[in-house]
Amino acid sequence: MRGLVDRRPGWRPTGPVLVALALALPATARAWENRFPGGRYKHVVRGGQDYHVLKVDLCAAGIHVRATKPGEKGQVVSHFGASVGASAAVNGDFFTAGFATDGPARGDGRAWGGDDHGYVAPVSFGRYAAGMAPHGERGGPPDWAEQVVSGHPTLLNDGAVVGNPNDPLCTLRNPRTAVGLSEDHQKLILVVVDGRRAGAAGMTCPEVAEVLTGEGAFDATALDGGGSSTLWLKDGGVMNQPSDGHERTVANHLAIIADGVGWAHNCPVPEYRAAFVGQSYPLSQDGAQIVHLGETVTGSIDLRNTGRLPWDAATKLAPIPRDAPSPLAAASWLAPNRVSSVAAPTTTDAVGHFALDLTGTALGEYTLKFGVLQEGVTWFADNGGPSDDLLTVRVSVVPPLDAGRDAAVDAGRDASVVRTPDARPDDPGLHHPPADAAWALDGAVLGADTRPVEDRDATESARGVAASGGCGVAGGRAVSGAWLWGVVAAVGRRRLRSTVSRAAGPTS
Repeated sequence: MRGLVDRRPGWRPTGPVLVALALALPATARAWENRFPGGRYKHVVRGGQDYHVLKVDLCAAGIHVRATKPGEKGQVVSHFGASVGASAAVNGDFFTAGFATDGPARGDGRAWGGDDHGYVAPVSFGRYAAGMAPHGERGGPPDWAEQVVSGHPTLLNDGAVVGNPNDPLCTLRNPRTAVGLSEDHQKLILVVVDGRRAGAAGMTCPEVAEVLTGEGAFDATALDGGGSSTLWLKDGGVMNQPSDGHERTVANHLAIIADGVGWAHNCPVPEYRAAFVGQSYPLSQDGAQIVHLGETVTGSIDLRNTGRLPWDAATKLAPIPRDAPSPLAAASWLAPNRVSSVAAPTTTDAVGHFALDLTGTALGEYTLKFGVLQEGVTWFADNGGPSDDLLTVRVSVVPPLDAGRDAAVDAGRDASVVRTPDARPDDPGLHHPPADAAWALDGAVLGADTRPVEDRDATESARGVAASGGCGVAGGRAVSGAWLWGVVAAVGRRRLRSTVSRAAGPTS
């Protein structure tokens, strides 16, 4: 494999001679420089080492990692970087004749290169994702990977240094190129170490791992090194001193495109994403919400903002399938295919409230699904969730209540007979309706009795005696016990109904 051995003829200082020369040089470390939106660079000369660090915020606006397509292999780093409009670029994988990479390679989704054998650590970038697997794992790049550059060996795995003590590629000091990711995968750290010259001793793998750890890397792997190690910046050219004395033509590359505007393609935290918190309706596995035909129930869904951008009036709840009208859309909806906007501006990690009213427009059983979108921008399901089948409400639309009976009982509500516990018909706890109220007799609902009072009293007295063999007298009228309890039952059912608002939201 190329990259760690300088094959130029002639003598060059090595070993103790090189270290002695390096230690005689003064130590300098430049401050961080903002070289492009989301990219900071520093050059360190210290302790006989000369190295360069580029730290990239993968969540900065317009950041996009770009690797080499199969038709772009075999270029110097600077030419590749300039050709793809990058702000920075480094060399990629080890390679052999014909620029065949040792491990998998992928550029803009086009796969090429070698296999994922037991000594390859693919570094992968995709839509809202960045990651690297340690060498030894042979699963290959993940399905989401659009840009892939491989290397070896693994330097850091879950924050721990991987020493690789028996690997000759690691135990000798050499020029190095390494790539690391922070624990949250939001920061990309590129380190290019010079070597094979005075003041640039080169590093072993553990030494590079120490530098990467100090810069915030949690996972890291080595890329090709030696004469291949190159860091190029758009506004500075080749920043290091390649040990060949000039740039080497390499198989593949890793570049950073930084437009400064637009979405951060590889940020593991998408701009718009939500997590389910709760809903007023029963969860789908717990049963269905009962809605009477023609009835509107009010409800809601609460979601946590787990994306990077705040929610506003353009953040909306909508039925699924997308842009299709819902069969139970309520009049309060924004449109038949848009339920509601978030109730108030919602920042990252805050909970947003979405109204969700439903109207029983047709009898039947319904399984309703809902999604979230940023109007004119994206559906959340395309950027991390929730998926189109997560927010679900089951609804059972049943026949309406008996409208005629309910209306008659409503007409006599104020004249209802209300029995207090353990009250007898002649107790003060029994309150009678006025004489002109509607009466429920023998299970039938009748209109107001317009007969003279003395006629009504006589009839009621006779009816009560015949029905029960006994009566209570109140206000000059005999009241049948059986009839009385019929009234109490009917009124009680109606009052129970009236305590439940037809527009009240269900509980979760």
